[in-house]
Amino acid sequence: MISNNLKSKINTKFLYADFISVLRKYQYNLNLGDIVAGSIFSEESNGYLVDIGDKTAAFLPKEETTINNINYLKKTQEFFILSYDSNLLQLVLSTRRLKYLRAWKRIKQLQEEDVIIYAMVTNKNLGGLLVNFNSVSAFVPNSHIINIAFKKAMVGTTIPLKFLVVNEHINQIILSHKRAVLSFSNFTIGNIINTKIIQIKNYGMFVQAYNLQALLHISEIPNTTLNNLNTIMKINRPFKTMIIHIDEKQGRLSVSIKRLVS
Repeated sequence: MISNNLKSKINTKFLYADFISVLRKYQYNLNLGDIVAGSIFSEESNGYLVDIGDKTAAFLPKEETTINNINYLKKTQEFFILSYDSNLLQLVLSTRRLKYLRAWKRIKQLQEEDVIIYAMVTNKNLGGLLVNFNSVSAFVPNSHIINIAFKKAMVGTTIPLKFLVVNEHINQIILSHKRAVLSFSNFTIGNIINTKIIQIKNYGMFVQAYNLQALLHISEIPNTTLNNLNTIMKINRPFKTMIIHIDEKQGRLSVSIKRLVS
């Protein structure tokens, strides 16, 4: 009696043989940029030989692979046709490029849907945070981080984000932490919320509204001018404000005291 394990090995062997014979029978025309199915059958010093049903085995350089285990031999998978080596008369393949293309396709789809994503913060610099999403690097500028005082603590953590800019041509993805957090909130225009002053500018103040920064423009503060703003208002002073503007695309919030008391 044949064991289930042996049956599985026999079936796999015949499936692989059938797959290769079909490829050779129909002699598919292969072009650069195509995605083709194939199977690695030999490991070389600098890459792998791949049977894609062509007369000549294709070559997969190690720098173009995403292989990280030993279970790749005879396993049917997809490859991206990267180039043609005219000296060896051999197609050059890539799994790394295929993974990259699919990652960007998914990223553009998520941007169109304007959904919240979660990405790992891999590092920080003076300008913001570096994150990794779908194996693609992205950037979160300081202006779109909820609290830049906690930048260092955020490294190594996964945070919610929304897309600001997606440009595959220059390999650029810019994300916003503020947009994601604002989406979580139940803020609506006209809400009265508790805030406190965190920064005073010559045009008004930035106040903390729960986990978000909000702009309180000087024109929205009654009985206040540029001359007495710093005298009347002090850092950490708490007071109630009314939400007067929500910019979900940029993750910005504006509040008013004047409209609250009028």
